[in-house]
Amino acid sequence: TRFLYDKHVPDELQNRILAYYDYCHSRNILAGNNESTTLMHELNTGLRQDLAVYLAEDTIGRVPIFKGKDRRLILELMDHLVQEVFAPGELIVTEGEVGTCMYFITRGWAEVVLGILRGEEVTLDTLKEGDIFGEVALVRHPCDTLLQ
Repeated sequence: TRFLYDKHVPDELQNRILAYYDYCHSRNILAGNNESTTLMHELNTGLRQDLAVYLAEDTIGRVPIFKGKDRRLILELMDHLVQEVFAPGELIVTEGEVGTCMYFITRGWAEVVLGILRGEEVTLDTLKEGDIFGEVALVRHPCDTLLQ
């Protein structure tokens, strides 16, 4: 885009950003581009919360420490949820990085790979919809951890 060019953003980063938007657009997953976003904005607060809790129970309820918790806790957790989209090939976290977030995979998959930065890639696992990772961040940073 013109903005990236005007700000002299390196070509490699521009290409990654454009690939991200292409990926999101092709799957209709950018904020404001789907029926659920429209519906949530049109509902009153009570209905919006009830629907959000119902939709989140399946995801949050899979995590043993959250299973069976009451509606208030689910609503509190949801205040901290942030949707992030990662295009294929993007790094979510890197080896050795101290985690500050817990991630719920609600769509798609992610590979756990060691040695990317050294060029010695070894795939350890493939996480799929319904899997979580980064939960150790809840123990390390209990007060300021965001659930994603």
